[in-house]
Amino acid sequence: MVNRLYSAQPLLKVRLEKKGIRALGIAESFKPGAGKESTLGGVVMRGDLIVDSMTTGLATLEGDDATDSVIEMYEGLRRNDVNIIMLGGAIISLYNIIDVDRVGSETRRPVICITFEESEGLENSLKHHLPHRWKHKLNLYSKLGGREKVELKTGYHVFIRT
Repeated sequence: MVNRLYSAQPLLKVRLEKKGIRALGIAESFKPGAGKESTLGGVVMRGDLIVDSMTTGLATLEGDDATDSVIEMYEGLRRNDVNIIMLGGAIISLYNIIDVDRVGSETRRPVICITFEESEGLENSLKHHLPHRWKHKLNLYSKLGGREKVELKTGYHVFIRT
């Protein structure tokens, strides 16, 4: 089975060596004012909704290390049966921007980045919060490309980047 991504990535095979598809889902959590890093949590879940394994990582608030951390989390699992990586947003930890294409390229896994709300863009927020680095961050943000609105069977919708 082959899965074509909407980005410039090559065809990536979905691995079905074991029963059920496995997804690595990664999300972040931080408390403003409680430090300079956020915690990333990753869970490998099987298609039958059984949690198969877990991993953690760190991302610097306002930093540029989230992409590396996501890749390290995947590699640290040392598993060849993870079929897809799902990210809870591409802009985490106060403007630490994940390079979704690089994650896919280096892990050789399809990546879906999911958000739940529309956005007007980040330019004004970046100028306000990162006055000395906003152009760099805006460049990283623009490389992400647009999001696609996807309607779920439930009638709700999400926005994805792949």
